Amino acid sequence: NLFSADDKILVALSGGVDSVVLMHLLRGLNFKIGVAHCNFQLRAAESDEDEQFVRDLALADDTPFFVNVFNTKELAKQEKSSIQETARKLRYDWFQTILVTASFDLIATAHHLDDSIETILFNLTNTCGIRGLHGILPNNLEKKLVRPLLFATKNEIVEYANQQGLKYREDSSNQSDKYSRNLIRQRVVPILKSINPAFEDNFARNIRNFRETEQLLNFAIEKIKAEICEETTENELLKINIQSIFKFPSPETVLFELIYPFGFNNSQAAQILLQSQNTEAAFFESETHIISRNYQKLILQKKSGTSLRNAKLIPQHKTEFNVDDYKKLSFEIISIEEFQLAPKNNYQAFFDADQLCFPLSLRYWEEADSFHPFGMSGKKKLSSFFKDVKIPQNKRSEIPLLVSDSKIIWIIGHRTSNDFVVGKNTEKILKISLIDIRNK
Repeated sequence: NLFSADDKILVALSGGVDSVVLMHLLRGLNFKIGVAHCNFQLRAAESDEDEQFVRDLALADDTPFFVNVFNTKELAKQEKSSIQETARKLRYDWFQTILVTASFDLIATAHHLDDSIETILFNLTNTCGIRGLHGILPNNLEKKLVRPLLFATKNEIVEYANQQGLKYREDSSNQSDKYSRNLIRQRVVPILKSINPAFEDNFARNIRNFRETEQLLNFAIEKIKAEICEETTENELLKINIQSIFKFPSPETVLFELIYPFGFNNSQAAQILLQSQNTEAAFFESETHIISRNYQKLILQKKSGTSLRNAKLIPQHKTEFNVDDYKKLSFEIISIEEFQLAPKNNYQAFFDADQLCFPLSLRYWEEADSFHPFGMSGKKKLSSFFKDVKIPQNKRSEIPLLVSDSKIIWIIGHRTSNDFVVGKNTEKILKISLIDIRNK
């Protein structure tokens, strides 16, 4: 069951036939409901008319009513996101707020079978695995979302609304073919139905088959995980012997299923296996996690703090920047006299500020990285440097690098570059200190 008789349900009510029918059914079954309407201001006067229609519909029998007006186009520009994606995020974030502030148990949306079919067809036009074929799921326990109309087709919903004499609004944007889903709905689905009039019924059966196949795959992956994953330390989430993956059919799929929950994609799984015979260390990262290859071991860890990729720094006098949850960098312009008196250690670095190219960047190491270590005559690969100073391979991806115009100037906490040293002609010295926040 999607919900119980005592649940208080917030209905996402656009004013279209689907959501009007959903509200009508829940009312008829005597559920305690409220309605929420988003005015995205995307269709000029139509948007305001939709809002008034929904308001009147709710107030006709004293149903609790919530409305929010969004400047969607402007917010999409600010977020550098599509209007559709921005509207979706605004909608669901606001629903979650109402859920808490108005003490609702669930959010009900009016997605139906046609929506689920269109989702699968859309996913098939892109790269998708078995998860892309399960369609829209009937519930999302984490977000307390339920979709009670997935059993019904659009035609069945419209027919029911007409039989009951329900009034509803038509969204003119549904007729536009500039959206991919509208193209699928208006052009692709009719062709498929002409090939097989039982297209919708058959697709509903296929969706059930896809979901059962996905469940079977998840079951198999859990068995495989228990077999090939080794004992981990406190900072490790997974440790896998690479060669053990190859004894299973479709090793790339096996690896992808193991690392997918941590934000990694199919291409990365393929790349990891392709490079599995290389002896040099390597690392791969998602937004939140890092996989380091340590000889024949894959070690997956959560990134400490915020990812440093593309972090840009423009140091001023006495400026501080957080590296992660535990460390920060302090930047300061000092005199020659202060430089001569300053202690020299791995936690302080000094550079000729006029030779540097600002803004400086913070990032993690990449396999091809090299730099000119202080005190040496030529360049050295970072992988070789790490080996020389005995930094374990599974720790190398955690070491931040300070970069000036693509040149590594400091392996932070370890060694500076020889390219930007303070010399007899230096006029301005940049002192950078690594500070452990936990000791403050």
